[in-house]
Amino acid sequence: MTDNSGGFNFQEEYMSLLFEFKECIWVSNLFQVILGSSIPIMLSDNKTAVGISTTSMTRKQTQHLLREFNLINEYITCRKIKLEWISTNYQLADILMKPVSHIKVNQFIKIINWI
Repeated sequence: MTDNSGGFNFQEEYMSLLFEFKECIWVSNLFQVILGSSIPIMLSDNKTAVGISTTSMTRKQTQHLLREFNLINEYITCRKIKLEWISTNYQLADILMKPVSHIKVNQFIKIINWI
């Protein structure tokens, strides 16, 4: 099953999201201790991965992800983290992980107001 995320299937995207999620929780806990900051927001450009994480949607293909799903879903339900979908056009992480044109780099610079 392929999603519109550049050829990756939703299971690969979900496992990537899980890794990022664990890192986000670690950084969030650190900031909470130091700054008392609010709920972090994770952004993903894969609608299927976000859908699986934010709802109790289960399928035969996701059964092996059940433990990881429960971890992410618990944090989202308890409002310890927020997960939202973002269009690939605004996914700033792409500049670090994919070859992008100078046009895309300039677009990202404008989005984050560096210039």
